[in-house]
Amino acid sequence: MSMRESTRHYDLLQAFAEPRCPICAMILRDLQKDMDTLLLERINKVPTHLAFRAGRGLCNGHAHRLIQAKGGALGIAVMYESTMVELMKDVSKAANSSGGGFLRGGSAGTKAADTLEPTGACLMCEAMTKNENFYVSIVAENVRDSELQPAFADSTGGVCLPHGRLILRQLSSKEDVNAFMALQQPKWAELQAHLQKYIEQNDNNVPQHKMGVERDSWSRAIRYLSGDEGVFGYRR
Repeated sequence: MSMRESTRHYDLLQAFAEPRCPICAMILRDLQKDMDTLLLERINKVPTHLAFRAGRGLCNGHAHRLIQAKGGALGIAVMYESTMVELMKDVSKAANSSGGGFLRGGSAGTKAADTLEPTGACLMCEAMTKNENFYVSIVAENVRDSELQPAFADSTGGVCLPHGRLILRQLSSKEDVNAFMALQQPKWAELQAHLQKYIEQNDNNVPQHKMGVERDSWSRAIRYLSGDEGVFGYRR
């Protein structure tokens, strides 16, 4: 499979040039597009409303990102008002789940709380997972590709550790595992060396502006070991 098979294949290849995990970069890019599409194109579709209600709206992180999405407050209000209609039906069920009113503690409280749980996934979490699986598969299927290998080798840090694990889980042959590790392991070794250098420079009271590439190693360590902010967590 050519790395330039589609626009998204090509965009992922280009994302290796950024000083971050390219898979994280693509997931966050697509997330904002998916949010805009949700409010601009999908808002009047019945399946969207049903899924939104089942998820009790979006998860905490994605709900707050809605504020930045195109489409405005009215679209958000419409989605959440219909969600509240369904929620209030379940609130009534929860309130009467023990023969009238909430009982304190024990199984009665658990039953009431369970009634208020979402019955579906966060729409944006689902979209992120779908996009993530797509990009992880591209790298896994092209780990020995003549276009991906130089882009990977020239990147700042390869992929983040969480996405590295997901890629490895898709590799069935020892040859592919070795090919991936040959690309990624030097990136981890280089990061460790930069962190060591940064610590030494601080011990020697070297000011930040006189440091070299080790200057931002601490923030790169966060990014490459945990992934970009907003990629993991949520309900995924």
